[in-house]
Amino acid sequence: MTNQIPAENTLSIEEVQAAFAKSYGGLVGQLTLQNLSLEKQVQSLQSRLSDVEEIAFGLKRDNANLIKSQVTLEAEIAALIKAGPTADQIAAQGKAVIDYEDTETIASFAAANYGKEKAAPVEAA
Repeated sequence: MTNQIPAENTLSIEEVQAAFAKSYGGLVGQLTLQNLSLEKQVQSLQSRLSDVEEIAFGLKRDNANLIKSQVTLEAEIAALIKAGPTADQIAAQGKAVIDYEDTETIASFAAANYGKEKAAPVEAA
């Protein structure tokens, strides 16, 4: 006894090929559509990524400029803080000179602002 498939249950080679082509063609079509859809999504994401990279570059540039400005402002503030007591001192000494309250203050103001050789006549007064 041999294992033979009855003739009524067999398909011809042409029928198998046609069924396979129909099934395979449908899958290929689906995969092609999915592939096209994915390619469009990739292009969209690449475009968005380029936009994000441009924005990031601009933000980095702006941040660098802000850091430079901050350093400059900190230096100016430090100079103003350092000059602050000197300005207050000069103002107080100037007031003393105007009010003629204190000859030592007048002499130290003159020495500080005009040099010792010009301050001597003030001390003598």
